[in-house]
Amino acid sequence: MPTIDPDIADHIAWCADLRGLTPATIRVRRWVLNRLAISADRPLRDCQVGHLLVWEQTFVAGLAPESRRCYVQHVISFYAWLQKTGRISHDPTEMLTRPKLPKPLPRPITETDLKRAINAASPKLTAMLCLMAYCGLRAMECANLLWTDIEVADGQTWIRIRGKGNKERMVPAGEVVQRALRRHGTRMRGPVFIGRDGRQMRPNSVSQVVNEHLHRLGIRSSAHKLRARYATQAAKHCDLSLVAQLLGWTSLNTARHYIKPDSERSLKLVAALDALAATPVPRTDPAPTGARPTERTAAS
Repeated sequence: MPTIDPDIADHIAWCADLRGLTPATIRVRRWVLNRLAISADRPLRDCQVGHLLVWEQTFVAGLAPESRRCYVQHVISFYAWLQKTGRISHDPTEMLTRPKLPKPLPRPITETDLKRAINAASPKLTAMLCLMAYCGLRAMECANLLWTDIEVADGQTWIRIRGKGNKERMVPAGEVVQRALRRHGTRMRGPVFIGRDGRQMRPNSVSQVVNEHLHRLGIRSSAHKLRARYATQAAKHCDLSLVAQLLGWTSLNTARHYIKPDSERSLKLVAALDALAATPVPRTDPAPTGARPTERTAAS
């Protein structure tokens, strides 16, 4: 959909050149803002609270909470940019609903399913699986990976990862990942993963290839569950700050989400609670009606 509002065009250019948003995010934001402009039938800088509420009721209400939150956040970010650039002096998004999303517990791929998937994969697909499960790469990060991003320093192999917002991080790679990359092939430069068209693979292609492979084996998991496996293992062996650094998270709360209760201590707690339930309660017979108080009671 072409951009019909000059403010939208300027904002999208800023998102791409300076903000560093991914092409997929930019595409969705342009679509959402254009739909808002069509709904309001005026330049977005002239919209009032009522115009945005009509858009929300018409185009957003009834969608899944994840979609509602996504669309509303795109609009909020746009108007925050308008304010910062001095194009408007008020914020018409103050009445928009920001739905709270329940955060489900992580469900990483099991070790059995991971081994099955790796054993049945081609060298190229094995490298993808290992990078996700043993280094925590996203599909986007696998697609962006270059051979020059794999470095060796002080006897340790490191992978330079360009994540969301063009933020870089370094993640150590063990022998499993190194062996998978050697089987896939080693080059001096260029993308690590090339598609059938001879070009660098796109993130959605990487995700699709991995998901189809897992589902073909009857494994009810996804590419993201491979990264969740790495996060769960990292939370067992590293402190929270290091877990967040390795996964490319800015918040420690995200890292806390992957911490599971200690099994041994949890079992002790369950046993203690069961023991309390099995402890007989001393029987106390109620005093008969009209009974005289004991001497101790009378004295008190």
